[in-house]
Amino acid sequence: MLVSFRWRGTARVVRSVDCSGAAAVWRGGLLLGETAAQDTTQVLRDLGRHRDTIDTFQPQPYQLRRFVLPGSETIRVGPTRLDTSEYRIEARTGRLWVRRDDLLGARDTLFARYRTYPFAFEEVYRRRAPDTSAAADSATVVVEETRPDTTGFDPFAGIDIQRSGSISWGVVGGTQRDVSVESGLRMQLQGEVADSVFVQALLTDENTPIQPEGTTQRLQDFDRVFLSVEAPQGRARLGDVDVDLDGGTFGQFSQKVQGVSVESDGLGAAAGLAEGEATAFGAVSRGQFRTQDIAPTDGVQGPYRLRGANGEEAIIVVAGSERVFLDGERLTRGRTEDYVIDYTQAEITFTADRLITDDRRTTVEFQYSTTQFTRTLVGGRATAGAWRGRDGDARVNVGATVVRQADGRDFQTAFDLSRQDSLRLARAGDASAVRSGARRVEFDSDAPYVHYRREPVASPDGTQDTIFVAVEDAPAPDTLVFRVRFTRVGAGEGDYQRAGAETNGVVYEYAGPGDGAYAPVQPLPAPTRQRLVDLTGSVEPVAGVEVFGEWAGSLNDQNRFSGRDAGDDRGRAYTAGVRVAPMRMEVGGTTLGTVSGRVRRRERGQNFVTFDQTRPIEYRRRWNLSRGGSGLPDRLLDRGDETVDEGQMTVDWGDDSSLKAGG
Repeated sequence: MLVSFRWRGTARVVRSVDCSGAAAVWRGGLLLGETAAQDTTQVLRDLGRHRDTIDTFQPQPYQLRRFVLPGSETIRVGPTRLDTSEYRIEARTGRLWVRRDDLLGARDTLFARYRTYPFAFEEVYRRRAPDTSAAADSATVVVEETRPDTTGFDPFAGIDIQRSGSISWGVVGGTQRDVSVESGLRMQLQGEVADSVFVQALLTDENTPIQPEGTTQRLQDFDRVFLSVEAPQGRARLGDVDVDLDGGTFGQFSQKVQGVSVESDGLGAAAGLAEGEATAFGAVSRGQFRTQDIAPTDGVQGPYRLRGANGEEAIIVVAGSERVFLDGERLTRGRTEDYVIDYTQAEITFTADRLITDDRRTTVEFQYSTTQFTRTLVGGRATAGAWRGRDGDARVNVGATVVRQADGRDFQTAFDLSRQDSLRLARAGDASAVRSGARRVEFDSDAPYVHYRREPVASPDGTQDTIFVAVEDAPAPDTLVFRVRFTRVGAGEGDYQRAGAETNGVVYEYAGPGDGAYAPVQPLPAPTRQRLVDLTGSVEPVAGVEVFGEWAGSLNDQNRFSGRDAGDDRGRAYTAGVRVAPMRMEVGGTTLGTVSGRVRRRERGQNFVTFDQTRPIEYRRRWNLSRGGSGLPDRLLDRGDETVDEGQMTVDWGDDSSLKAGG
């Protein structure tokens, strides 16, 4: 076998290596010396296994390792595996092009698994650098000796790593603060630091509250900081990472977190199995998951407000975490697409391409945060496969997913809870607990809040009660003055309503029992704990026939301070069925087509809770429970367990002709 390389430059030299003999020479006339012959068969069998995770925000083509073994690659965008027609890969250079712009816009992470030849060829081989100052028409070739750089210490010397970054300085001042000088460092690193060990990092010492604008299909997250290290044994990520566990029906988990994640896909081979993967993570949750159905107004494109699980309005949506569905169709973010979103204000506005009427079914899934309180999150998933079939895939597969989320131990200190507040929480159980929103203060006309005083009023039942009335001028010396915080409790649930805004803030006035939407109380946040254990398994006893099953158990403690209402904390769910792959139908040697089918039963306990949405977006409409929505209607939440039996059979005659029966 003869391998040749050609250098471009003022002088051209061709290097040839003859692997069939026992010598390597320079055809330029210089003999390098003798070398032993190499068994090319053994070299080509020693293929490397790699798994790369790529940020889809960067422009295409995406860079993989060079000398990819054609046909060995598996490309996924999020949980979706791409067909070979949906991407193009250049095996020699390792460059990858993906043709699915819709998936790249919806997911910010691409996973590539592939194998490579054990080649270590360089793009350019040279001993001297050509003199670029020579004239183009000159016949004289001048060669300069390369000299080491002696300008100073280089921390990246000897390491093939690309780096870029910036340093910024600024002066910050304000009416209520001193002038200060601030600086920030932002650095990006990418490259190979050791043999088959690759590093990718985005490091910064900046801390900015700026949220990216949700007006484009791709987002640029200003505060994203991460470090990724890849080796043949696995991959580790630290910082702002995206955790995506595909745990069957009930164990799905996809969130943006801050912590550490470790992945390995070589455990199966080490244990003598056909397949084996494991993922573990520990992090601080950046937000909690919520699904909200929006009631649109006829002819109004927006904005529509997103709220927390308890009706909170002052929430911040985690950038890029939203998934918007209109009549069951997932929409694309962007001014020239379907909608735009303000993450800071938690508001969605639809573009003119999607006209909104009052009969449209709109559902939004998103992550949000209300405070900077720490909520720890740990979990992982492991899968294993055995009994490899003729197609190379394992015929016996098992998997396990465990995820636990809980509020930190410093919960009481973080929210400044008194002993009385803790006692209120202990007595509340799973119900909401509140404390008075009034606090006695001294009157100060320059204070940045509205002052209130107490005033007696007659209740509808004839008893005396006191209400809060805004104070405009300085009251009498013996009058008690309060600072009052009002909370929105819902229309018809409160006694106060907004009366307008003044210099010092918003004024609330008494409207009567049940005639307002606000109350002079503060809700007490309760520490929560949630856990999910999910087990999956499948076996293919006969080629094309698969028996599968899944069991999951959950724990959802909505108030760790209280032992009351603990009977509904635990729940369970399971699914089981049989799946038949397409099989040919032949009569008298004539192929009539293929037939496939599936039968499945899914049962979900009344108290079973998952981290992500597991029901289809059009679940209510499909089963005629209501006009729209993905969860169960409120009238069915306390009716017991949920059982769904499904069967489906498909007959395909080819030429785009098929018959499908079942659901």
